[in-house]
Amino acid sequence: MKGMAAALAAILLCAASASADDDLVCNGTITSIQGEGMVARTYRFDVQNVTGSDVQDVLEKCKKIAADRQGKLYRKDASLFFRKNSQVELECRKGVEKLNVRRQITVK
Repeated sequence: MKGMAAALAAILLCAASASADDDLVCNGTITSIQGEGMVARTYRFDVQNVTGSDVQDVLEKCKKIAADRQGKLYRKDASLFFRKNSQVELECRKGVEKLNVRRQITVK
């Protein structure tokens, strides 16, 4: 009986690790600029272990992260608006495959 339980646990562990390899896991930065001209400030938001089924899914999550962090900074200094486009640079892994993603996203 113990042997069967151990075998079942091993199968479940393998299934869990296989599903974890299906997700794209990304780390990197989101660069946003607040203000225009001489008063422009650049902010870099670190993102760690953002997961998704594909690059588009990860970018959607990055948009939400950027909007949340911009909102917090805007509440501190409401005199300057953030530009609507932010630069995203990510290093992603899916299993053993690695890829670099560099995109511009529109943050609302």
